Amino acid sequence: IRKQSYSMVLMDIQPEMSIALGLVNENSLIVKITRKLSKLALQNASGVVVIGRCMLEKLENLGVQKEKITVISNWADEQLVFPISVNENKLRQDMGWQKKFVVLYAGNIGLPQYFEDLLSVAEKLSGNKNIQFVFIGEGRQKIKIKEIINNKNLSNVQLLPFLHLQYSLAEIMSSADLHFVSLKEKCTGLAVPSKAYTIFASGRPLIFQGNKKCEIALILEEHNNGITVPIGDVNSLQSAIEKLFENKNLRESMGNKSRWLATNLLSQKVAIKKYVDFLIGSRISESG
Repeated sequence: IRKQSYSMVLMDIQPEMSIALGLVNENSLIVKITRKLSKLALQNASGVVVIGRCMLEKLENLGVQKEKITVISNWADEQLVFPISVNENKLRQDMGWQKKFVVLYAGNIGLPQYFEDLLSVAEKLSGNKNIQFVFIGEGRQKIKIKEIINNKNLSNVQLLPFLHLQYSLAEIMSSADLHFVSLKEKCTGLAVPSKAYTIFASGRPLIFQGNKKCEIALILEEHNNGITVPIGDVNSLQSAIEKLFENKNLRESMGNKSRWLATNLLSQKVAIKKYVDFLIGSRISESG
């Protein structure tokens, strides 16, 4: 309105994300107005930052010029989150996980995440007393997960609240031998599961269940610090978990690569430099 230049940073693309999750009616008047205003704001911005390469195509479809878009990944504080060995991790000691192989999902248990396959694998592996599945967090899907655990009597699955008041984030993230992250297919390109960067900082391997075009899947493929499996493929998910359970050297190798990424290519320092370069570039472009 004031004809001032501005830039935008998108953590997710709205209202498309809310539409994909069924939170709003795509044909409602308010959504049509919001979509039009959002599209107008994006098209008129001097520059737009997205947090994943998977979001590029979505913005181009909204009419945003490709040369205006810059990809800058989110990051974790590598000083706050760092690897802690199994023997020194207080959370593992308190929970009695010292001799367990812990598959952990930590974070918001919300609508964009997909857990059905993981719970199916937990049921299939219920006879293996060495593998423990753990959920730490809160969210709209927590009640559903609790019902599945109770109905199927999954003693190998623990559902815990956020533990950040009792334990450090480093202790929580390092309590896992293997992390799990997911994103529903219809959310691909509309958001990026940024909890993955905290996992990288903890020096642990990651299984990502989602579309192979998602930014997290691209990182895992490029740096071999985890495994991507498609939504709905229970057998592949089980095979990936068993593979990492049986191969300690592979886990450690992937974990080391994750930590290296968090302290180098995907560090806070690198991201801030990219933001500075982006803002300077946007100003030069606007003045030119």
